[in-house]
Amino acid sequence: MVEIDNRDIIFLLGAGASVEAEVPNTYSFVSQFVNSVTDNGKKKAITSIIDELKKWERNHSGRDEIDIELLLETLMKLEDKDNETILQFYSPNPLFDLNFDFSKLILDLKDFIKYKSIVPEEKLDYLQPLIEFIEEVPNSPLDIISLNYDICIEQFCNIHKLTWKDGFDVRWNTNIFQDSSGDVNLYKLHGSVMWYKSDRGDYIKVPIMTGSSEIQLITGEKAKNVMLYPMRKWDYIEPIFELLLRAKSLLESKECKYLICIGYSFRDEHIRDILWDVARKNKELHLVLIDPKAQSIYNDRLKYYNDEMKSRSSLFGRVICLPYMFGGILKHHLKNHYLYHLRSALRSMNDLYKNERSGYEIDPRVAIRELALAEYTEKFEEIFPKLKTNLDGDWELVLNSSLRMALHLSANNETDESSRYLKYFNDTLRMVLMDRMSVEIYGSGHERDVDGRALSNTQKHTVNFGFNYVKKGNGAQVNSAHDFLKLFDEFDHFCEVIKEICTVPENVEAISSKIKFFADYFRSLDHQSLTLETYLETRRKQREVKELGDSLEEFNKSTATGNTINGLRSKIMSYEKGLLNDMI
Repeated sequence: MVEIDNRDIIFLLGAGASVEAEVPNTYSFVSQFVNSVTDNGKKKAITSIIDELKKWERNHSGRDEIDIELLLETLMKLEDKDNETILQFYSPNPLFDLNFDFSKLILDLKDFIKYKSIVPEEKLDYLQPLIEFIEEVPNSPLDIISLNYDICIEQFCNIHKLTWKDGFDVRWNTNIFQDSSGDVNLYKLHGSVMWYKSDRGDYIKVPIMTGSSEIQLITGEKAKNVMLYPMRKWDYIEPIFELLLRAKSLLESKECKYLICIGYSFRDEHIRDILWDVARKNKELHLVLIDPKAQSIYNDRLKYYNDEMKSRSSLFGRVICLPYMFGGILKHHLKNHYLYHLRSALRSMNDLYKNERSGYEIDPRVAIRELALAEYTEKFEEIFPKLKTNLDGDWELVLNSSLRMALHLSANNETDESSRYLKYFNDTLRMVLMDRMSVEIYGSGHERDVDGRALSNTQKHTVNFGFNYVKKGNGAQVNSAHDFLKLFDEFDHFCEVIKEICTVPENVEAISSKIKFFADYFRSLDHQSLTLETYLETRRKQREVKELGDSLEEFNKSTATGNTINGLRSKIMSYEKGLLNDMI
């Protein structure tokens, strides 16, 4: 049993963690902002800028959309164009009047971001499973690092009567985190819609409902939102600088083993650099990346130190990419499934490597099982070839692990890799079902109905099916349809979970349909024995059975002898293999 202790877990929340609360993601923010602009002059200016940025984005990344950070960064550069040295090297060819007052447009955009970041309580049900993490270790707050301006976590804590600290009482108080009591420590590295800096230099928290990013205090001071926008990310802002240092220190500590990152693309270079530095120092740290594009984020921004992909980063091989929606995976046992099996997998791999270094014969089966359950693809692909497959004993492990990898990779849009594991699954299935199928026909030949009338051959003979028939000494090991039904019902449940939590359920639908077919197939045979008549009825529901029906009718008219029974057995087996082969 693996001990679960949430003191080794830290959450890192990006924009994707708030999407289910209807806070726009970085791309939909742009379209929603444009729709909110009513002034014709502003509308024309912002539309021209967005059109030009989309052209630039298509040329550079092939993407036909831009995010809010690029738009805001561009507006700030246009406002500060006289101080942009690089513009002096280009001939002016303005798309619009450069005397346009971009400051008003920037203020509108900041106000819009603030307005959309104020989240009502009823939108936060999806966060409820976080309570399990908070309650796991009493008097030890759950650490949450957030790169969002919104108040999702604060509202969540208010709803559930949880105490939380973010570094403020009313004013910024750097000592507040020294109190180890409470439920949540919240480190907002990009600021908050509730944080303001007054024109006297004080940092205060003002939990008022306002869509404006600038307010006036009752003391007469004016205050502006403390939110770290693009182009300002290295400005010295005391709360953010202090929080950044504290977050880095937490991640470097030996207690931190799992950083669960949700919906963050790692565009910020300073965050990437900090995480790489942390991973160099904290060798036990693993990153669990939850995002529909998790694999591409890891490949493009975390796996290597540079775009040439020649120098492996300190996070290489230490990232678990889960391509799912946060609310869905949180609901479906992030804590008791994925993290549980990840802990078990890491412990199993440590034992495996120790034995390998000592020259002992290794048994990778436990590690393979746990890696598949945790969907730790990179390490699974490293360990799986070490399995010297003895399919008599390992066929169920191969089926289970290869199916999970195929589904995971399909959800991650890695079609070719998914097909490779699906082939493992199909080949193993073909062996245990088709190559090792057994069919037995029983009957005394004297059965009669309740009125004493003699029964027909198809009524008095029964057919039994066995799978993965393996001879052992004088006996044999045979798995029944019921054994396989239990296995495929588990597979079917897993497929349904993946379809619910991934953003591309159509990618896994073909695999799911295959699993449902086999579950229904074994359910149709889930009896101790079937009369030949009942067996024929079950098959009529699945596909054309004329040849099989003719064979049973011929058997019914004949005398049941060893030869006729063996002949029918061969025809039934041939039919069943054809039926299975169509799906495998």
